[in-house]
Amino acid sequence: MNESSFQPVVIQADCNTVIRLITQELSAAGFVILESFDFQSARAAHPGCTCPQHGTEQCTCQLVVLLVHNERTPPVTLTIHGNDFITELTVVPNLLPNSGEKLKINILGVIKPCLSTLLNQESLTEIF
Repeated sequence: MNESSFQPVVIQADCNTVIRLITQELSAAGFVILESFDFQSARAAHPGCTCPQHGTEQCTCQLVVLLVHNERTPPVTLTIHGNDFITELTVVPNLLPNSGEKLKINILGVIKPCLSTLLNQESLTEIF
């Protein structure tokens, strides 16, 4: 994956399913995961807002930001954005040169198998 790009992986699955799969796999592999933002939780404090995608208050969109790390490294940021049954996963490049590159490769190695059932082979090859 190109360090300078924010190219998302598009997954044909519900956002919450993707989040659950990723967090289960990373936790099982010993990574520490901190959810730093959850759109639906933030949105709950503001009733009456209409969704720009759905045009109603019944918004099913989701955006979650996960900080993933181990004990010795700064976190790698994953953003997971979903609208209905389309989810985009982005590994946000670290702003510090060479910082977290090995960790990012390890994280991608863990989540690739769980996402392989949701992605076609071409997507896997391009992204991972």
